[in-house]
Amino acid sequence: MACGSNSNSNANVFQSSPIEDSSSPYYLHPNDNLSLQLVPHVLTGSNYIHWSRSINTALVAKNKISFINGTLRRPHDDDLLSHAWLRCNSMVVSWLRNSISPQICSSIMYLDDAHEIWSDLRLRFSQLDSARAYQLKQRIMSL
Repeated sequence: MACGSNSNSNANVFQSSPIEDSSSPYYLHPNDNLSLQLVPHVLTGSNYIHWSRSINTALVAKNKISFINGTLRRPHDDDLLSHAWLRCNSMVVSWLRNSISPQICSSIMYLDDAHEIWSDLRLRFSQLDSARAYQLKQRIMSL
Protein backbone atom coordinates (compact mmCIF):
# COMPACT_ATOMS: atom_id res chain seq x y z
CA MET A 1 0.00 0.00 0.00
CA ALA A 2 1.46 3.33 -1.03
CA CYS A 3 2.24 5.93 1.57
CA GLY A 4 -0.63 8.37 2.01
CA SER A 5 -3.20 6.31 0.10
CA ASN A 6 -6.59 5.92 1.67
CA SER A 7 -7.98 2.41 1.84
CA ASN A 8 -11.35 3.69 3.08
CA SER A 9 -13.79 3.24 0.18
CA ASN A 10 -16.23 5.67 1.78
CA ALA A 11 -13.83 8.59 1.39
CA ASN A 12 -15.03 9.30 -2.13
CA VAL A 13 -18.74 9.10 -1.36
CA PHE A 14 -20.52 12.25 -2.47
CA GLN A 15 -22.71 13.79 0.19
CA SER A 16 -25.63 15.68 -1.34
CA SER A 17 -27.48 18.43 0.45
CA PRO A 18 -31.00 17.77 1.75
CA ILE A 19 -32.33 20.10 -0.94
CA GLU A 20 -30.89 17.86 -3.67
CA ASP A 21 -31.63 14.51 -2.00
CA SER A 22 -34.97 13.22 -3.34
CA SER A 23 -35.53 11.26 -0.12
CA SER A 24 -35.38 14.44 1.98
CA PRO A 25 -38.50 16.39 2.99
CA TYR A 26 -36.61 19.51 1.86
CA TYR A 27 -36.45 18.30 -1.73
CA LEU A 28 -38.82 19.91 -4.22
CA HIS A 29 -39.36 18.15 -7.53
CA PRO A 30 -39.16 20.40 -10.62
CA ASN A 31 -42.87 19.69 -11.26
CA ASP A 32 -43.90 20.90 -7.80
CA ASN A 33 -45.48 24.33 -8.08
CA LEU A 34 -47.58 26.70 -6.02
CA SER A 35 -50.73 26.28 -8.11
CA LEU A 36 -50.87 22.50 -7.72
CA GLN A 37 -54.10 21.11 -6.29
CA LEU A 38 -53.18 17.89 -4.51
CA VAL A 39 -56.63 16.33 -4.43
CA PRO A 40 -59.56 16.49 -6.86
CA HIS A 41 -62.04 17.76 -4.28
CA VAL A 42 -61.80 20.82 -2.03
CA LEU A 43 -62.54 20.94 1.67
CA THR A 44 -66.06 22.21 2.22
CA GLY A 45 -66.32 21.31 5.90
CA SER A 46 -68.65 18.32 5.80
CA ASN A 47 -66.14 16.29 3.78
CA TYR A 48 -63.23 16.82 6.19
CA ILE A 49 -62.49 13.15 6.92
CA HIS A 50 -62.38 12.17 3.25
CA TRP A 51 -60.41 15.31 2.33
CA SER A 52 -57.85 14.94 5.14
CA ARG A 53 -57.16 11.30 4.23
CA SER A 54 -56.62 12.31 0.59
CA ILE A 55 -54.29 15.16 1.56
CA ASN A 56 -52.37 12.85 3.91
CA THR A 57 -51.86 10.33 1.13
CA ALA A 58 -50.70 13.00 -1.32
CA LEU A 59 -48.26 14.55 1.17
CA VAL A 60 -46.82 11.15 2.10
CA ALA A 61 -46.22 10.53 -1.61
CA LYS A 62 -44.47 13.90 -1.91
CA ASN A 63 -42.50 13.29 1.32
CA LYS A 64 -43.99 16.45 2.89
CA ILE A 65 -46.19 14.89 5.59
CA SER A 66 -43.75 16.05 8.29
CA PHE A 67 -44.70 19.67 7.55
CA ILE A 68 -48.30 19.14 8.64
CA ASN A 69 -47.92 16.53 11.37
CA GLY A 70 -45.45 18.66 13.33
CA THR A 71 -42.45 16.34 13.20
CA LEU A 72 -40.39 18.80 11.15
CA ARG A 73 -40.46 22.09 13.03
CA ARG A 74 -39.07 25.35 11.72
CA PRO A 75 -35.32 25.58 12.34
CA HIS A 76 -33.78 28.64 13.93
CA ASP A 77 -33.06 31.48 11.51
CA ASP A 78 -29.31 30.86 11.76
CA ASP A 79 -29.72 27.19 10.81
CA LEU A 80 -28.50 26.32 7.30
CA LEU A 81 -31.80 24.57 6.56
CA SER A 82 -33.95 27.51 7.62
CA HIS A 83 -34.43 28.81 4.08
CA ALA A 84 -35.15 25.31 2.73
CA TRP A 85 -37.73 24.73 5.45
CA LEU A 86 -39.42 28.06 4.71
CA ARG A 87 -39.52 27.30 0.99
CA CYS A 88 -41.01 23.81 1.43
CA ASN A 89 -43.44 24.93 4.13
CA SER A 90 -44.66 27.71 1.81
CA MET A 91 -45.21 25.16 -0.93
CA VAL A 92 -47.26 22.93 1.40
CA VAL A 93 -49.25 25.94 2.64
CA SER A 94 -50.04 26.83 -0.96
CA TRP A 95 -51.12 23.26 -1.72
CA LEU A 96 -53.40 23.27 1.33
CA ARG A 97 -54.95 26.62 0.38
CA ASN A 98 -55.57 25.36 -3.17
CA SER A 99 -57.42 22.37 -1.71
CA ILE A 100 -59.82 24.35 0.49
CA SER A 101 -63.05 26.11 -0.47
CA PRO A 102 -62.73 29.91 -0.73
CA GLN A 103 -64.96 30.43 2.32
CA ILE A 104 -62.78 28.26 4.55
CA CYS A 105 -59.55 29.47 2.95
CA SER A 106 -60.28 33.06 3.94
CA SER A 107 -60.26 31.98 7.60
CA ILE A 108 -56.74 30.53 7.41
CA MET A 109 -55.23 33.04 4.98
CA TYR A 110 -53.02 34.63 7.63
CA LEU A 111 -51.60 31.39 8.96
CA ASP A 112 -48.19 30.76 7.41
CA ASP A 113 -47.21 27.48 9.04
CA ALA A 114 -48.56 24.28 7.42
CA HIS A 115 -48.76 22.54 10.81
CA GLU A 116 -50.82 25.42 12.26
CA ILE A 117 -53.22 25.32 9.30
CA TRP A 118 -53.59 21.54 9.58
CA SER A 119 -54.21 21.73 13.34
CA ASP A 120 -56.74 24.55 12.93
CA LEU A 121 -58.71 22.66 10.27
CA ARG A 122 -58.63 19.42 12.27
CA LEU A 123 -59.89 21.22 15.37
CA ARG A 124 -62.76 22.86 13.47
CA PHE A 125 -63.89 20.07 11.18
CA SER A 126 -63.01 16.71 12.68
CA GLN A 127 -65.53 17.17 15.47
CA LEU A 128 -68.65 15.12 15.03
CA ASP A 129 -71.58 17.35 14.16
CA SER A 130 -73.86 16.39 17.06
CA ALA A 131 -76.97 17.98 15.52
CA ARG A 132 -76.47 16.01 12.32
CA ALA A 133 -75.77 12.83 14.29
CA TYR A 134 -79.02 13.32 16.21
CA GLN A 135 -80.96 13.77 12.94
CA LEU A 136 -79.46 10.59 11.49
CA LYS A 137 -80.25 8.62 14.65
CA GLN A 138 -83.84 9.88 14.51
CA ARG A 139 -84.16 8.74 10.89
CA ILE A 140 -82.76 5.32 11.74
CA MET A 141 -85.19 4.96 14.64
CA SER A 142 -88.14 5.88 12.42
CA LEU A 143 -87.26 3.11 9.97
